Amino acid sequence: MESIYELVSGEGTGVGSLRRKAAEFVEVLLHHYPIAIQENNRPKHFHHLLHLCHTYLRPSQKFDEELQYQQKRSCFHDLLHRWNMSGKSVDPEKNLEQMEPLESGMLFKRWRRAEEYHEAGVQFMRREYDGQSRHSLLDIRFINGVMEIPCLPVDGSSESLFKNLLALEQFDQRFGYDICAYITFMSQVITMPADATLLVQKGIIVHMMDSDEEVSALFTRLIKQVTIRFDWTYYLTSLCQALEAHYQSRLNRWIAWLWLNHFRNPWLALAALAAAVVLVCTIVQTIYTVLAYVKPPSEN
Repeated sequence: MESIYELVSGEGTGVGSLRRKAAEFVEVLLHHYPIAIQENNRPKHFHHLLHLCHTYLRPSQKFDEELQYQQKRSCFHDLLHRWNMSGKSVDPEKNLEQMEPLESGMLFKRWRRAEEYHEAGVQFMRREYDGQSRHSLLDIRFINGVMEIPCLPVDGSSESLFKNLLALEQFDQRFGYDICAYITFMSQVITMPADATLLVQKGIIVHMMDSDEEVSALFTRLIKQVTIRFDWTYYLTSLCQALEAHYQSRLNRWIAWLWLNHFRNPWLALAALAAAVVLVCTIVQTIYTVLAYVKPPSEN
């Protein structure tokens, strides 16, 4: 493609112009998705457009590592890899076995449903995107009981895009498993239509489908394309463990139960506060009464 472009465009334009135009095209294609990469640090080392799309959607903290990795690679390494892969069937299980195992006692557990997390006091919030706080689609974070998830637009083309990205990661382990981990997260968090409805209400999912049920069904279909093992580390592993610790906390679940079932009504909240004040006053009065009986004030 670069050779054809040089012949068509004429001398002096350079290969960089083609790569820049390809990056501009992908940015237009993905303009609905949050992207951390800015114009001054566009990727210059990529193999094809799908690889470029994958680079734009990866977690932002990994982008610099990806650039360094691509810059260090040589044509010889690429040819060697292509020769090694030719004639071989792709086995995602073999690729997964080369990932780093978790430490003992730190098993990556299955994600729970959004409603289960919500009932345990986890607040879902759309991560704000602006010039000062740029992030990628995969930049999910959990801070002080609040899970911030970047906005996910869903339309008729989303399924084909994610299927191609999943195939890319599972065909070639050099691209990692970030998209696989993200799709696994989303498919399990919105297992039921009610879970998808919760994220839609929070502004996290913005879709053009007929119903929230179709959004949930879409990710159910996508997860069937993923071969992922839970005894290996992924970029969301620590997030899953933090969420599970929050969910297992009885105090968090008790406070969430009180809030969801009682304190949402302001009158019930005021009544509970008044009852607490009366209870404290009664306890203080009882203590003073007992002290006055045990140690009566001395008479002059």
